[in-house]
Amino acid sequence: MNAYERVMNTLQGLPTDRVPVFAVLGAYGGKLTGTDLRTLYSNADAWVAGQHAVQQAVGMDLVLATFDYSAIAEAFGGQVAWSDRQAPNVKSPGLRDVDAALAMPMPDPNRTARLPVILAATRRLAETYRERVPLFAAVPGPGALPSMVLGLEGWMETLLFDPPATLQMLEWTGRFFVDWSNALLEAGATGIIVTESIASAEMTPRRLFAERLLPHVRAMFSRVKGPMLFHHGGGRLAPVPAAALADCAAYTGLPCRVESVGLDHLLALLLEAESSATVRAGQEESP
Repeated sequence: MNAYERVMNTLQGLPTDRVPVFAVLGAYGGKLTGTDLRTLYSNADAWVAGQHAVQQAVGMDLVLATFDYSAIAEAFGGQVAWSDRQAPNVKSPGLRDVDAALAMPMPDPNRTARLPVILAATRRLAETYRERVPLFAAVPGPGALPSMVLGLEGWMETLLFDPPATLQMLEWTGRFFVDWSNALLEAGATGIIVTESIASAEMTPRRLFAERLLPHVRAMFSRVKGPMLFHHGGGRLAPVPAAALADCAAYTGLPCRVESVGLDHLLALLLEAESSATVRAGQEESP
């Protein structure tokens, strides 16, 4: 069973030889190829080379399309904070209120900022790994996406205190969520990893999520033309997303299933890859 079969069987609730193993190793690809992070996240060739290097060194069950939410914020007019030690982050949002957002033209996945670079890298990775290793692209969830536009503080203030503006913002950013997800799928992504941080217990009370966000999440998920993995964004899954997962599973036709796996095997692979890279570097430097 290859990685593609293993992951797709897992998504469909079918038997597998083991649980799929994956880690977010985007910036690590730059380390393996000796590429600075600004180039890695701004150049399709650099990202593709980095993911090739990760796959050769560690052999994960997934290949990752460019994982860079700052590119989405940038497409909405935001500023990017670049670093030589970590992936780019959002320095400041491009817009401060819902009215300004609604007056802005919708970003075009094929033309705006670095979005075309991400699509180009996705196409090349899809061509290389088709039906051998699945290629997934991460997208901020429909409830979290407005924070890429207004900033987290601006979005939470709107969500908590202005229900009409909340609905307007969700509808507007929801168009981009669908367009961007489907553009990635059309470029060759096997599926979408939806990181819905607003669904975590640390961010949103269950009742607020159920009343103001869950209907929108359900509607947007039904318009994405491919498999989706739901990720809680780092917070506690319980108790907020239980109903969301069940509802989204019904909309996508996929099973609602949670798996966990120990990190010992993953850490061993990473240490082995690091050791091999050090040995190769030493050999190359020897006279």
